[in-house]
Amino acid sequence: RHHHSPEPEKKGRASMEEPKPLFVLRGHESVVHSVDFAGRGNERLLGADQEGVVQVWNLSNRRVEASFSPDGGAPVLAVHELFEGRWLTQSKEGLLSVWDAERVLSSGVCVSKSPPEGAVRESVRIE
Repeated sequence: RHHHSPEPEKKGRASMEEPKPLFVLRGHESVVHSVDFAGRGNERLLGADQEGVVQVWNLSNRRVEASFSPDGGAPVLAVHELFEGRWLTQSKEGLLSVWDAERVLSSGVCVSKSPPEGAVRESVRIE
């Protein structure tokens, strides 16, 4: 006796297409290494990139609310919300920093390679 398993159903082309994004956030000019939701109700998205920039998007209006360079332009490998009001970044050069979210947001969009004044709560460099 031979048992034949039924042929797998062929999926239609529509089910194989990738879903369309609800919206696209633009702002980074290089490869993004890390993203994390932040704030009460996840109203912000943090993104860290190869050129050493962290972008903070307001998801309700889909605009960059703040940007900064944690380590003088060194690539940022990770950004994470530790808890509401505190963000952690890690640069490729080994700098771990905890940021005061309110101070970062009040600084707005920075074009310099220095972090917003008074925004760093703690830093340590791992070598």
